[in-house]
Amino acid sequence: MTLEITGGRLLTPTGPVEGGWLRCDATAITALGGPDDAAAEPAATRLDAAGGTVVPGFVDVHVHGSAGADAGDGDAEGLRQMAAFLATHGVTTFLPTIATASHEATLAALGAIGEAMTRPGPGARIAGANLEGPYLSPARCGAQDPNHLRGPDPGEIAELLATGLVRIVTLAPEVDGGLGAVARFADAGVTVALGHADATYAQAMAGFDAGARHVTHLFNAMPPLHHRAPGLPAAALAHDGATVELITDGIHLHHGAIAAAWAALGPQRTCVVTDALRATGLPEGRYPFGERFVTHRDGAMWRDDGGLAGSALTMDRALANLLSATGAPLESAWPAVSATPARAAGLTQPAALEPGGLPDLVVLEADLTVRATVVAGEVVHDAGAPV
Repeated sequence: MTLEITGGRLLTPTGPVEGGWLRCDATAITALGGPDDAAAEPAATRLDAAGGTVVPGFVDVHVHGSAGADAGDGDAEGLRQMAAFLATHGVTTFLPTIATASHEATLAALGAIGEAMTRPGPGARIAGANLEGPYLSPARCGAQDPNHLRGPDPGEIAELLATGLVRIVTLAPEVDGGLGAVARFADAGVTVALGHADATYAQAMAGFDAGARHVTHLFNAMPPLHHRAPGLPAAALAHDGATVELITDGIHLHHGAIAAAWAALGPQRTCVVTDALRATGLPEGRYPFGERFVTHRDGAMWRDDGGLAGSALTMDRALANLLSATGAPLESAWPAVSATPARAAGLTQPAALEPGGLPDLVVLEADLTVRATVVAGEVVHDAGAPV
């Protein structure tokens, strides 16, 4: 099947194309151009993007849940439910993120992710799993369950790697055995993220030297940046080989912190993430998170001790908040919600509007709400379609 998107503003790597057209099949973008060189294909399915902007699909590499489902539930149908919901907010690829849990629960969650990948439903593509823990600092565990924190175990790591599903793992480099675990995961091709860590600057840099190349939600669940004890935040900004997550809900980070990080990192090192929990898209109230409960209130998720626990953020709002905080134009900022997180997750096909690019696309309205979402050349969400 061929899909033809017409009349929109295409944000290509070489600049915007006004009133452009784009053609794709299930595997790649096959052609695109401007209004003067359009050549319609009679058999193509058409999507009208007039008045909208076409960008590569959003990639959320850190999302626990939404629409009542959570990656830790070990439920493939719940993951398909997540995929359908996320697509309505422009997500075309995501990594279901498993919070710190027992080894048995983690393997069950990975099994469900594998099943959902084998038998996907309509919606965003699952590209593997993100493990947030369990090799984290007890002093910086945040919303992670301290009862399930543990030191790196070679046998457990081998079992996790044997699933072939882990794309990102977060760990604290300063815990006993942490640097060895960084090297073990990195050698296996897994992206190692430093996070939920109490690391000094030197310990964080040692983590990067051991193979880490990503940082989990900068400034959150780590020591604050101090000019005489800079710690992981400064190491994340200073190490130019690392990509860095920002939760841009306006609650986890002050807009000034987002702007400062953006000035240091730019779109090629920034990965906007949601860190969303199962209550995202649902009414306020109390919801389970692992073996405990959190409260969805005032646009955020709260632990009983008053701390934050993930978010209620969606990627379209995350993008809007990024632009608001930084003043960056969509034309230059879009990689932070697409190409950069895709690269951080080890996805190789380019997330760009160019021939050969991934046929995962979003049509945005002027206010950055999502008009339509395309996954593998198929329209999986169309806000303008008849009900």
